[in-house]
Amino acid sequence: MTPTTNAAEEPFWLLDPAVTFLNHGSFGACPRPVMAVQEALRREMEANPVLFFGDGLAPRLDDALACLAEFLAADEGNLLFMSNATTAVNTVFHSLRLPAGGEILLTNHVYPAVRHTVMAAAEAVGLSVVEARIPFPLRDAGEAVQAILAATTPRTAMAVLDHVTSPTALILPLERLLPALRAQGILTLVDGAHAPGMIPLRLEELGADFYAGNLHKWVCAPKGAGFLWIDPRHHGTMRPLVESNRNIRSRRCDTELRRRFFWTGTRDLSSWLTVPAALRILQERYGPWPGIMAANRALALEGRDRLAAALGIEAAAPDELTGAMVSLPLPPPWRWPEEGESLFLPLQRRLQSKFAITVPIIPWPDPDHPLLRISAHRHNQASDYHRLAEALLAL
Repeated sequence: MTPTTNAAEEPFWLLDPAVTFLNHGSFGACPRPVMAVQEALRREMEANPVLFFGDGLAPRLDDALACLAEFLAADEGNLLFMSNATTAVNTVFHSLRLPAGGEILLTNHVYPAVRHTVMAAAEAVGLSVVEARIPFPLRDAGEAVQAILAATTPRTAMAVLDHVTSPTALILPLERLLPALRAQGILTLVDGAHAPGMIPLRLEELGADFYAGNLHKWVCAPKGAGFLWIDPRHHGTMRPLVESNRNIRSRRCDTELRRRFFWTGTRDLSSWLTVPAALRILQERYGPWPGIMAANRALALEGRDRLAAALGIEAAAPDELTGAMVSLPLPPPWRWPEEGESLFLPLQRRLQSKFAITVPIIPWPDPDHPLLRISAHRHNQASDYHRLAEALLAL
């Protein structure tokens, strides 16, 4: 990858310049100046922990949440910081009392951690789990809408939907799905792990009951920064996974919801407090966020087209359902088994060891059908995808 700064400057990104990094979607990448803000907060915390966790913490959390709320077009009173989207999803299921004998609806594209959470919650209270099967490759949004709505029944109590699916990188048409599900009295939880910073969000208008998101991925905040948005109808039922003191109170939004969640034991909250810096620093470097999102998406589409042409395949989803991450089914030459081991791991390792390319090969829907998933952020460039195409053809 070509450095993003002059040789005399420290690089903006901490990524290894010798590696072609095409997997921003898994864990993100935190820029050097954002990490510097977090490190300064940690030093301040250790210099005087009593002062840091005392009167000064609540206003800082308020300010950070207010900044995030503006970015997400959300009411800050409906937002809570979480360590990650998985914790947020677990928080919802820890708090809800769904009717025994009902059903929870998932899709076959669900992230494994969310599936495990739903299965455990369903088993604990006697619920059934129903899977809507969205085809992939996908011709249009209507196929996804039809597959999900057709899987609902009078017993469906809740639907858990990805905003951007993890294995297949589809942007689900929530603007069509959420109103239809709410009209049936079905609660909706959106796993938005990949959405913040990838696609524009207006959470107050979206129509979900709950929205879980990550900020360490496309927003490029430090690991440990996520959030949960909660419709006001459900504020009274939400409980943290860990009960602790309620002695740190919001100055601007002193609600029972905030008091329950603001303090759940002593821990490093610097990743949350660094979120405003991440939002600001990325804009200072690359321009306003709408432009960042659009440029990342355009680069992902360019990379997709370059790879599809090289491999002799077609795009697996229409452009309107594609963001800054794309999955492509690998064609038959890469489907043979290798010494009884799933293909995706050997191929992923060979790309890393032989070509210094980091890209995930995902066994979906099973190990015999691997997906190649590429991501795009401002540390990437078009030549990265050309290099990947050449590497795949050389194997």
